Amino acid sequence: MPPDGKLNSVNRMNREERYSWISLATGAIIFFIYLRSVSGLVAAGRFGIPETSGTFLWIIGLVIGIEIITAILLAVSGRILDEGKVEKDERDRQINLKAYRVSHYAILGGVNLAILYGLVYEGFWTGEAGRIPATFLLFHALFAVLFISHLTFYGSRVILYRLSL
Repeated sequence: MPPDGKLNSVNRMNREERYSWISLATGAIIFFIYLRSVSGLVAAGRFGIPETSGTFLWIIGLVIGIEIITAILLAVSGRILDEGKVEKDERDRQINLKAYRVSHYAILGGVNLAILYGLVYEGFWTGEAGRIPATFLLFHALFAVLFISHLTFYGSRVILYRLSL
């Protein structure tokens, strides 16, 4: 119980829900940074492997670093709040299963849209789809689908935790 004796929404959240909120917020910020950097590459007309791989590795490193820092901060805050070791219960397992299902639908829909775009858009597979090369476009479209799936997973978890209270 907090020192003032009142439970607010942050104190009622378990560690998994706090992790979902933080991952959702940081994932959205990183996705925005990723979209800005890719649009900068497109505007500059730089579609080569060095530019693309540099952006990709920078974003992946940022995601991994923030996830590690988030896990450490939540572990420390759990000790400060004296939560101790909290085992996942049946509700947590069900929320994870439902959130994974929703994120898999996001991946399925995004990949199917990318394939449909490739089949319908004239010149996509020959690399003559305009000024953006097809491999660059397909790679970043599929990477964006993975990001959207990540955001969908944590967003679903947040919604499901809020609905189960």
